Amino acid sequence: MIAIFYENGDPSVKKDRTEWFDCACNSYDHAIRFSLTHWNEGPELTVEAVFPQYLPWYKRCWIALKYIFKRDSAGISVYDTWIMKKEDAERLQSLLQAFTKP
Repeated sequence: MIAIFYENGDPSVKKDRTEWFDCACNSYDHAIRFSLTHWNEGPELTVEAVFPQYLPWYKRCWIALKYIFKRDSAGISVYDTWIMKKEDAERLQSLLQAFTKP
């Protein structure tokens, strides 16, 4: 069953949704947020990942300075992983279907 949310019961105005998904590793540092926003031009789906980096302040400042002056940009990228829980698949599928339906 697909849940479609409407503002004030009016099917012509769809409700915005935000869904948080925690990592299967149960780490508080790994989370993904999907936000579905309805605009006049159509729906927009944004994805935000939360992977905090615990570096001392002076290292973060050094990285920021290198970024500003475009030095060593290859070493600035930070990658981490997020593992989806099987029980969250239906919730994500519902959100994606709401995004693709007119």
